[in-house]
Amino acid sequence: MGAPFIQRTNPLIYIPAEDIASIYNEPRDERFSIDATGTVSSMFFSNLTSDYPLFTKIAIVGPTAGASNNTSVFTLYGSPIVFSRAEEMILLQAETKAVLGNTSLALDLLNLLRADRKLDRLPATVNVIDEIFKERRKELLGKPGIGLT
Repeated sequence: MGAPFIQRTNPLIYIPAEDIASIYNEPRDERFSIDATGTVSSMFFSNLTSDYPLFTKIAIVGPTAGASNNTSVFTLYGSPIVFSRAEEMILLQAETKAVLGNTSLALDLLNLLRADRKLDRLPATVNVIDEIFKERRKELLGKPGIGLT
């Protein structure tokens, strides 16, 4: 995160826009996609034309305009915050099921997550573990400790 969300000129974690486009390469992916006309749609990123695209998949709580107190000033933190999201738990559960041999249930969980992102279901013929890792990269991109590549 960076300005204007927090008082930091450049974000600590960022990835170039062209890398974002290569990672999120499925049409209609609501996390990030570019349609046939070149229109960008993204709920995970903003400021894509700058040197430092911003991760905006995390809701930022700030003070209410005109409020006399600053009880909800979450925008003043200075470092990335470690947290887990429901998507991360679904991917962990899918991976566990796949490793234990229940690839059908693992694929169902993965497709549940993909459906939430407006993506097509994966067929039963895919390598489920590989697909889980692809989705994990997309869902957790930018989370400290996960890595950007």
